[in-house]
Amino acid sequence: MSEELNPVPPLAKEINETVIADATFDEQCGAYFVQMAKRQGWSIKHSLITHSDEWGRIWRADFDIKGIEYSTDLLNRLVCWEDNEGKGLTAHAAFGQRLLPLRNPK
Repeated sequence: MSEELNPVPPLAKEINETVIADATFDEQCGAYFVQMAKRQGWSIKHSLITHSDEWGRIWRADFDIKGIEYSTDLLNRLVCWEDNEGKGLTAHAAFGQRLLPLRNPK
């Protein structure tokens, strides 16, 4: 039986991912969501960029939705990635997930 691949990187950073600084990728992924965020009333919070051998660069950002209150243990998360071959950006939005908030490394 063949192993099925998940079409989306994990919503949370995994242990085998390295945190990286990449201002250009941060801007590209933020721009990918900016119009949707404005239309939908989203407020994008902290972002974090990592690299994994499987997914390449991964941008994750937490966001709030205007007028919607979640319990303290549920978050919304945006994920944007570019594969290791640089074929372009792909993105995913997840709502009401049990995740720890993103923190920028010091």
